[in-house]
Amino acid sequence: LSSQISGSKPVVKGVRELILNARINSSEARPGIIFAHGYLGSRFDFLHVAEELASRGFVVAAPDLPESLSDSFTPNPDTSRPAIIQSVRALLRDQLKVCNEFGIMGHSAGGGSATMEESDYPLGRCAVAGFRGYAKDDPLLIVASKGDNVIPFNLLVENIPVDCKRYYGTAGTEAIVDDFEKGKGSRRTALLLGASGPELRPEESGAPAPNHISFLSEQTNNALVSFLSPLLPVARAINVRVLDFDVYQQNRDSRRTAQLYIPAVVAFFEAQRQELLPPDSKV
Repeated sequence: LSSQISGSKPVVKGVRELILNARINSSEARPGIIFAHGYLGSRFDFLHVAEELASRGFVVAAPDLPESLSDSFTPNPDTSRPAIIQSVRALLRDQLKVCNEFGIMGHSAGGGSATMEESDYPLGRCAVAGFRGYAKDDPLLIVASKGDNVIPFNLLVENIPVDCKRYYGTAGTEAIVDDFEKGKGSRRTALLLGASGPELRPEESGAPAPNHISFLSEQTNNALVSFLSPLLPVARAINVRVLDFDVYQQNRDSRRTAQLYIPAVVAFFEAQRQELLPPDSKV
């Protein structure tokens, strides 16, 4: 599966290779963002988001976590989600010259990791298609969709903090970007796709709302569907939920979904980076 997702590019297999392949100006400390994939996900899931953030000067790390489809671990205290994330923080800080300004982003179960991690993340926490509540002070961005058949949309919305500014539907991303660029963005923000307003009625956009895995990169989803396609008809016949892979096989909407939410994610992290700059350095 790893080779299907990565194509002809070499797959990074360890810390040593990661260090050799990373091109970081050691004289300039940069902010770092860690991506936490979901259950049966992989380090490739948000490669399109990682590339966009990296192009803006962030150092992005996407480790394989215990439930990954692209690697395997012997269960022990050093291979738990929290332990791996903390090890990545240490790697970025100590060997890749990342400053202590960290952000974290996760999909599905990784969204829970993003909001429940104990360390401080002054660059913010972003939970996509997975949110378990939040009790910390770091900036927060929640992205969810009414078309998600894995995480109940209404239950997720009920757990959004009351001080979270909510944006709805396809117009929500543009509004978020505009607000952050004008300095009016909220430290706690939610983008609720597929919903037309606070009543959460379905948005009439002419296209299905993103499903649970629509948020993953097109390259990753196509590889996963190819890998799982022999099983999907059987799963449908016996009514087994397959994390929306069957829905994605019909809609193939990763690219459209990326256009809906990635600009909001970038604007969120960019705004928090600006807030952390010295007053005389802000753009």
